[in-house]
Amino acid sequence: MREIPNNTGVPFSPKADLKTDTTKAPEVKAETTEVAAKGTEDLSKSPSAISGRSLVSSADNLDNDVKLMLENPKAVEQANEFFDAAEAKYRADGAENPYEKAAALTDAFKKEFIAK
Repeated sequence: MREIPNNTGVPFSPKADLKTDTTKAPEVKAETTEVAAKGTEDLSKSPSAISGRSLVSSADNLDNDVKLMLENPKAVEQANEFFDAAEAKYRADGAENPYEKAAALTDAFKKEFIAK
């Protein structure tokens, strides 16, 4: 980059010769003890299954969603109309991911205007 003329008025210092340290540090190996994997015949008791259940347990249940939809068909119809309008608006505006944006907006609409 020293070939490029300095037209900006910013002074550049000449390139300094930097010498790299060629000595190598001694290689350190981490001591690990091999632990046998805890196995179980009942996979529902495995740690990954337990953590997976904890993530899913807070999510809405499909049966509860269907029950809510059957009990409130007018509210579902309103939410569907709102979603269709929001998606059409996002598509007309040329927004990126109109479906996802309309779904998020419909969720906010449901929480604000449709009582459970």
